[in-house]
Amino acid sequence: MTRIAAIPGTELAVFMTGVDSSPREVPPEALFLSQVHGAVILDPPEPSAPADGMILPRNGTLFPGVLTADCLPVFAVWDGMVGCAHAGWRGLAAGVLDALLEAGGGPPRTVVLGPCICGECYTVGENVRSMVSETIGPGKTGRLPGRLDLKEAVASYFTDREKVFTIDICTLCGAGFHSHRRNGTTLRNRFWLAPKALGHDITPSVPVKPYDHFTFEGSPA
Repeated sequence: MTRIAAIPGTELAVFMTGVDSSPREVPPEALFLSQVHGAVILDPPEPSAPADGMILPRNGTLFPGVLTADCLPVFAVWDGMVGCAHAGWRGLAAGVLDALLEAGGGPPRTVVLGPCICGECYTVGENVRSMVSETIGPGKTGRLPGRLDLKEAVASYFTDREKVFTIDICTLCGAGFHSHRRNGTTLRNRFWLAPKALGHDITPSVPVKPYDHFTFEGSPA
């Protein structure tokens, strides 16, 4: 089953497949990479190339896609371009967000954070939190010790918080998506950004809301 999450203020939506989906549901125009937990963003991309993000024309015929099993799929929308990044802790520490903004020519108009393991479920060592903090900044990895909040880390990277939206589903404690932390699966969820008009016959609609979980610099806890 394919789910759809319409992005406010745009003609676009994030399309999602998980545990109850067939590969036949993914359109051939959705482009996926051989992700390596690094910081390479391709423009233009090649299918299955070793990288962790891409830039494509906003009105083009291909759709940027991300594969995950707990990591965070990040989608970005500029005036004439769209892009994506595969953001796990290794990619964040390597600077994948810097690479995405550099490839896009600056901050995007809209950012969407897809389903991933949540900040309460994602237990990590302090060395992991420290490596992410060295790139993202101190105090931006979540409020719980021994855990990493991927969405907090990514959302805190963008200075204009009104641009950041989230699909609030945890791949581990939620339902419908593959989670490596849950059962060691090698299967992957597929996310891609495409015109929402292509999903006119898809009924499982997933809400998208402004990200409001900021816990740094005096923000609400």
